[in-house]
Amino acid sequence: MTIRLDRDRLTKFCREVFQAAGLAAEHAAIVSDNLMEAELRGVRSHGLIQVKNYAESLKNGTFNKKPRIKVLRETQATLLVDGDMAPGSISGKYAMKKCIEKAGETGIASAAVRNGVHFGMAAWYAMTALPHDMLGFAFCNAQPRTAVYGSIDKNIGTNPICAAIPADREYPVVFDAATSQTAYNKILYAFKEGRRIEKGLALDAAGNDTDDPKTALDGPFLPFGGYKGSGLAIVVDILCSLLTGTAVRIDPETQEPREAIGKVGFYFSAVKIAAFQEPLLFKKTVDLMIKRLKSSRKREEQGKIYMPGELEFISHAEQSAHGINLGESVFDDLTALSRDWNLPFGVEDCRLSSS
Repeated sequence: MTIRLDRDRLTKFCREVFQAAGLAAEHAAIVSDNLMEAELRGVRSHGLIQVKNYAESLKNGTFNKKPRIKVLRETQATLLVDGDMAPGSISGKYAMKKCIEKAGETGIASAAVRNGVHFGMAAWYAMTALPHDMLGFAFCNAQPRTAVYGSIDKNIGTNPICAAIPADREYPVVFDAATSQTAYNKILYAFKEGRRIEKGLALDAAGNDTDDPKTALDGPFLPFGGYKGSGLAIVVDILCSLLTGTAVRIDPETQEPREAIGKVGFYFSAVKIAAFQEPLLFKKTVDLMIKRLKSSRKREEQGKIYMPGELEFISHAEQSAHGINLGESVFDDLTALSRDWNLPFGVEDCRLSSS
């Protein structure tokens, strides 16, 4: 069962939750926007299911509710930011904004964040480059929940990668995916909804294939594409945890470096199209490529060919126009927040009359 809710009222509710949890109004708006955009795009594992998790993390101190985000290193084309354990969307938005500004001057720029926490949907950052006639890239490492190819241990993160590329009349090409077979929160979403998962996504703690989401949460996830996804996950981990320095510690006795496993960082890049060719020409040729690929001969079971991100743009337009379809379990979590925290504006107030 799904419940249809008004987008604007639900956004207001989320902001009130995060302010009640201790965030400043400006930061509450950023975090709410991050989760709302994921929900609208149909990436529900990174959407409103996270409101309760984020609120609890703010209350118990896992997330820093009063962060002091600062620049640690900077050149004309690079930036290293200390996220100070703020909700990832706060430090990530700051870093990506600076990255785009620098790319406007230099053609290509990169920004990284150390001391980060969960940053939500990677596309939310990469897509901010699109209105500037830029390509955007976003990477994040995560807690070790995936088995490196050939292993049955949880020894690397789900480590998402995202690339956002503008088009002219077609939807932008936005590839956003975990380097594991599935994202952690998609397994969590299945568990909360009482659904089985496909086999081949995860193992149990003993290394056996499983379709039980609870067992999968205890065991390791599998990398997508075998050694290929595993290799990409390792690269993302190096960019986000080691290059940023967030997972590097110096042994006080030997002065040798040690790896601080599970520490999270982000890596962003922006590429100015005009540094390489005329932007409109580039976007028109992206359109041509999209049309060529979509007009390809289809396999019998394939009704339509979609480009990366296309289904998410369709979902965003539909839910923006007609309301957000929220699962009952997530709605119940938000209702409990309304009650337990005595919020003046509850999630019940967000229902559309026809739902």
